[in-house]
Amino acid sequence: MISIYALFLWGYWKEHKSRIGFSLIGISLGITLYLVTQVNSVRAEQTVLDAQLGYPEGNLIGRFVSNDETKGSPESILKDLYFLVPEEITPIPNLAADGYYETKDKNLKRFVFLGKDILSRADFSNQNTRNLKNKTTFLISASLFRDFFSNKENVEIRLCNRILSLKKEDTTLLERDGSFLVTDIEFAQDLCQMEKRISHIVLSGVSKNPDGFSWKKEDLKRWEESGWIWESERFLKERAGKALGSLKINLTIVSLVSVLISFFMVTNTFTGVYLSRKKEFGILLSLGTGRIHNFSLFLIQALVLGSAGGLLGILFGIFLSKNHFFLSANTVSDLSQTESYTSIPHSILIQSFAIAIIGSLFSSLISAYRSYQVRPIELIRERESSSPPSFRSFAILGAVLIVTGIGLGMIPTPKSLLFGLVGVGSVIVGFVFIFPGFIVTAISVFFYFLKRISFFPSLRLAWEEIKAEPWPNSLTSSTILLSTSLTLTLTALTDSYEKTLIRWVDEENKFDFSIINASELSSGKPGVPISLADRLQQKPKIEAADEFIIRTKFPIHDNFYTLHVYPFPENLDPNRLLVSTNFCYLEKLCQGDELYLPTESSGKRPFLIQGEREHFFSERGTVMMDIHTYKSFYPAEMLNSIRVRFKEEISEEKRKQLIYDYLKSESEDLKVLDRQNLKDLYLEGMRNVFSVLDVLKKAAVFISILALFTSLIYHIREKSKLIAGLRAIGMDQMQVFRMMFFQSLFLILAGLFLGALNSSVLSPLVIYGINRNAFGWILDYSYPVSLLAFWFLFSPFLALLVSIYPTWETLGKTLRESLSYE
Repeated sequence: MISIYALFLWGYWKEHKSRIGFSLIGISLGITLYLVTQVNSVRAEQTVLDAQLGYPEGNLIGRFVSNDETKGSPESILKDLYFLVPEEITPIPNLAADGYYETKDKNLKRFVFLGKDILSRADFSNQNTRNLKNKTTFLISASLFRDFFSNKENVEIRLCNRILSLKKEDTTLLERDGSFLVTDIEFAQDLCQMEKRISHIVLSGVSKNPDGFSWKKEDLKRWEESGWIWESERFLKERAGKALGSLKINLTIVSLVSVLISFFMVTNTFTGVYLSRKKEFGILLSLGTGRIHNFSLFLIQALVLGSAGGLLGILFGIFLSKNHFFLSANTVSDLSQTESYTSIPHSILIQSFAIAIIGSLFSSLISAYRSYQVRPIELIRERESSSPPSFRSFAILGAVLIVTGIGLGMIPTPKSLLFGLVGVGSVIVGFVFIFPGFIVTAISVFFYFLKRISFFPSLRLAWEEIKAEPWPNSLTSSTILLSTSLTLTLTALTDSYEKTLIRWVDEENKFDFSIINASELSSGKPGVPISLADRLQQKPKIEAADEFIIRTKFPIHDNFYTLHVYPFPENLDPNRLLVSTNFCYLEKLCQGDELYLPTESSGKRPFLIQGEREHFFSERGTVMMDIHTYKSFYPAEMLNSIRVRFKEEISEEKRKQLIYDYLKSESEDLKVLDRQNLKDLYLEGMRNVFSVLDVLKKAAVFISILALFTSLIYHIREKSKLIAGLRAIGMDQMQVFRMMFFQSLFLILAGLFLGALNSSVLSPLVIYGINRNAFGWILDYSYPVSLLAFWFLFSPFLALLVSIYPTWETLGKTLRESLSYE
């Protein structure tokens, strides 16, 4: 039986090399997209976790972190910890700071600078630290080593407000993921002027207590009063996961839709196996095999096809991951840090391979079931064994699924996307179910209204052939539907973001100019002197010079949020907070509630929320604080920007001249942005975040075109005798090409039409359902009508392109070869 299976499969694959090859490409591309997006999401999460813990080794229990991020807290807590913790648990002191170096394009790139007790105990391993000569020797990660010393022997770095020249000979290479530099903690304390102070303490080891390690509440409270906060390993992982959870969900959804498109193409392949080998199934049954063997034959082919496509996809995905494709920017993780990671979790490789196999198995089930129903007597009588399923029933079921999906997707469930995802899935499946009936109805209506009009016979022949087999053709066109819907929906989402962002910036920014430090912009580090704001405020022609501070990764309990600091207007209480509307929606902390913030001067402190305002900046939520209140709880030596507004009587040209005159004596790194420049800066940041979605959209479109291409090849294979007969009675080459062209044109137009309808339902569902529940924003809706119009206009050219090869293949055969086919 195994030999029969092998010969059967080999015979079909040998005769349909291009079809099988394109199916393998489709599976591998879908799996590649899934693997790469998942790897990049995990790496982004790992960068956040490693940066918090100082790239530790061993079994982690948690960490004590200082309230004062800038100056740290006294290391005297170590005496208590060494006395209280069991001997199998080790407290590891760390001093952490941000370091920067200049790239070739003059941008600053960030890395993590760590001070560790590496001379007295080998925190990274004895092998890595045994060659350390003295306290000024540095351990350096592999990625940072390549950036520093790929073509030079020394590099200038910025550490703790100093510029140091780091020599290659003073470093010891660590084969670790990440972008970090480590030195002895005492030297780091001297360098950063933080003598006897540390940033955090990591606890590492395995507790002998079967219930795990825990602290007494009175100890935690006492340490919190002295400036130390305890965070368990589980808490840190959950916070990192929450901060990037929405990013992971978005990438997963888009990549899985691409996988779904590829498996629609695989379904077509199995339909081709069934139709081309239908008689042979009956012959096998006549020879004594059971119907279960026919069923198993498809499952075996699915297993082989899925395994091969999955392996190819994994190999290509590993290549792309190693070269850092499809990275997505966000306000929590650092792209330069994410790029420094090269390892790929085994769990993602297993998931990718499992999706390839399971997806292929599901794609084969319909054809496998049809082969199971085959009876030899029916094949001998040359009649169909069963009547085709009712299009009406499927259309009704599809309509029910669409309505149900809309209802589920619009249920308000902050932070939970379950109903939204189920709703989106129901709508997609619903449209796929109504597709076969739509094909039959659309062609029938078209011919009914044009029955008295003379047009190309090739068009009628091509479309009647599609009408005769609506199920396989609907699967082919469904790939166009899915890619069209995916692209239009994501474009509607990004356009809505852009439209809302532009409106918000126009409403929010009432200032003429913003002064920033251009050299620090890429790093996100404050670089505008506070004293400059005071000097500008004294200028008689300036009405206001507001200080502005932004902290994009401000920890509040179990997540990271954005903190905006600026002078509150007189009608607001400076000692209270404002929160963004999406923060209120997601966290259920609104006007009148108390919010506990970690301050650097007095530990956790409650602040009363005095109101909410629309603040379109952070997807996790934004907390707003008055600048004077901020200075009383946090050190502030530099600003992110100064927002300047001139008096109204001064002309626009005069304002520009004055602001540049005022800054002549200041640092050359200071740059002036007008309102349009600031708007462009916001838009650039937003587009960087969504850039990975653009790549995924293009990949989905490519896979759908590939599916259409393979479908046409399948069509000419299965209809070769018909085409040969038409050629024998006088059909010329151009008429054959027209038939191919009109068939591909209908499949494209049908997919575009239903894809546009699908996106018109999905885009509000995504924007006001999923996006609202994930980020809390209500966006200004925008639909890409111009893109849709372009696609409809471009569809004849696309149909022309995909019809060339199938026509060439069928015309390349002689009539003798075609008529003797099978």
